[in-house]
Amino acid sequence: MYAEFTIYVGSSGCHFNGRVLLDDVPILSAGGKVTALNDYSVTRRIIFFCPAGAHTFKFQIACWVLQGTPYIYNCYLGAFNFVDKATQNNDSGSVSCPAGATTTLINQNFSVPSARKLAVGTIKKYFMTITLYAEREEQRVSKIKNSGESNEANYFNWRLLLNDIEQTFTERLNDVTSSTANITYGEGAYGRITALVDPSASYNIKIKCYNGFGSAYNGRAVTKITICPWIIPDVEYEPITLDFPQGSTFYIITEPLDQNPTKTSKIGKKRGRSFGDTTDYYSTASGTNILSHNYTFETIEVANSVLLVSGFGGCISILGVDVR
Repeated sequence: MYAEFTIYVGSSGCHFNGRVLLDDVPILSAGGKVTALNDYSVTRRIIFFCPAGAHTFKFQIACWVLQGTPYIYNCYLGAFNFVDKATQNNDSGSVSCPAGATTTLINQNFSVPSARKLAVGTIKKYFMTITLYAEREEQRVSKIKNSGESNEANYFNWRLLLNDIEQTFTERLNDVTSSTANITYGEGAYGRITALVDPSASYNIKIKCYNGFGSAYNGRAVTKITICPWIIPDVEYEPITLDFPQGSTFYIITEPLDQNPTKTSKIGKKRGRSFGDTTDYYSTASGTNILSHNYTFETIEVANSVLLVSGFGGCISILGVDVR
């Protein structure tokens, strides 16, 4: 599924946060936001695989310094499905975090699906995204920390580890702002990690929190892990290893998913010295909406070519080959 929301305030100086709850479990936070000149809104989106059945979604907003009228809009839910996917949902629940100590709130193993053989070749890379919601209950004092950053006193310091290696977040926003007014409003920090991972790889995820206060307080961490080779990541990637008879025509269709970005597919290989895409690749296609690209491997060898795809917010919907 796909969930999105936007929070907007029509004047500067407003402090606010928003979040999405699935069956009363928080899964996505805006993080603490202060409007400034020409910066009046924040949009968050999440892609996740939801168990079958009926579910309840809630979209919430909290303001602790109010300037103007806040709105939460573009609340959107969409349904889709892919093959070759894996998912894991983790919720620590309420956990007591001792003062001046690090507590592990989530400690779970998960695996990437195997490399399935398709008519056009074998899956080479999977796109993984991990979304973190972290809070000290009823307190807006959480900071999302990257690898190598120091813990801070008087905050909950949150870290994400994969195979016991501390990670750096692709996106993050703490739930703290410069105002300490109404400190019980708007708890919930936001973090997102993306990575390309190999088929059949095994991982362990840990969410740890250092309590920088002088007393124990309760914390909660929620993660959504989504793994799929057909969701286009935020970097150019090689989803499959091309493998079909010479002389065949290869087809790829890319489409909008949660956004309608410019999507690009390339067939060829970067040279030892590159003079740009027109000299590196034998065939390229680029555009928004539904993008169809095909190429016949007549003189160019299939085994010596790669397929590269980009366009974060889109997906690969069809791969095919006309075998000759």
